[in-house]
Amino acid sequence: MSLINIKQLRNLPSADVGATIVYNGTNNVWSNIDASGIQISSGTSLERPTTPAPGLIRFNSDLNQMEYWNGSQWVQIFEGTRKFVQSFVQGDLVSNILTVTHNLNDDWCSVTVYDNTRQIVIPTAIISVNANVVEIDLTAFVTISGTWRAVIVGG
Repeated sequence: MSLINIKQLRNLPSADVGATIVYNGTNNVWSNIDASGIQISSGTSLERPTTPAPGLIRFNSDLNQMEYWNGSQWVQIFEGTRKFVQSFVQGDLVSNILTVTHNLNDDWCSVTVYDNTRQIVIPTAIISVNANVVEIDLTAFVTISGTWRAVIVGG
């Protein structure tokens, strides 16, 4: 048995013949007679559906990313290069280690460090602590001068 609940029905002008309107009970979610765009469902990671259908698309407000259910896990939909840049000075280091917290949600990131003259430098070590934290060991440089940059690119 199917149920159709109509909150409002109106007569569309003749120019709108064949119009499609999707209504979520509060406002139009999508309409081909409205140029405002499509509103995709959104929520936090904890608010993900418990039994999603493969292909379900939503916006994850925790990750600030679109994601879809592939039938076994949630997969982020990325546009272009996922990159995080952090400028830092000597005072940002703890025991000459820079901890960078990014939002790439990726354990396999590439890290490039630039000194204050825009030259690429090779850190002593780079450690991926988790999917959103990288530690960059700069003990080989003893003291850094000026502002440096760490560029983290998701895999």
